[in-house]
Amino acid sequence: SKYIVIMNPDTLLVEEGTIDRLIDEIEIERDKDSKIIGGQPLIQTAGTQNLSIREVYTYFDSLIQVFLPLRLVFKKRYNNMWKKNSLNDKKQYFEVPAGNFFIIDANIFFYQLHGFDEHTFLYEEEMILGFKLKSIGLHFLFVPSEKVNHEQGKSTHSHQKLSYFAFKHMLHSKNIYLKKYLKVGLFHVVLLDLLFI
Repeated sequence: SKYIVIMNPDTLLVEEGTIDRLIDEIEIERDKDSKIIGGQPLIQTAGTQNLSIREVYTYFDSLIQVFLPLRLVFKKRYNNMWKKNSLNDKKQYFEVPAGNFFIIDANIFFYQLHGFDEHTFLYEEEMILGFKLKSIGLHFLFVPSEKVNHEQGKSTHSHQKLSYFAFKHMLHSKNIYLKKYLKVGLFHVVLLDLLFI
């Protein structure tokens, strides 16, 4: 296959032909820009539009992400991390896809990026993927004209409250990203863990 689709079991394709149309949009854009390697639609969660496209996190971004007081103080930066200020009808390039649904060039995914990091589980795979893409100058295409529905947290039964199962894997995977990719030292990892807890 030229492309593969990564899709959570709690994600629903609401219109026939979504995948074919997304691939068509990706192909058109790739003809203009060889740095495009895949894309995703607009993700809708519980009836609301949620872009779910992000930039690669720095260590400070990770602190903002896990610690609510910092998120409030640095609200603009937090919104930019999640591209919350970019909700419009225009296609755009971005670095980190939504983990619940995206399309990616199969050869690049397997042979250049070597798939997902096998040390992670359920979380941070897409952030690490974005980190790898950014390091070699590749990116995704956001296509807001296409939509999928995501029942947030249903895969891990954490849609009502964060389960221990989800929390454990979230923390572990976050630490893999920090130590292996951002090269963060032990003190900073422990600090983030404490804020996260």
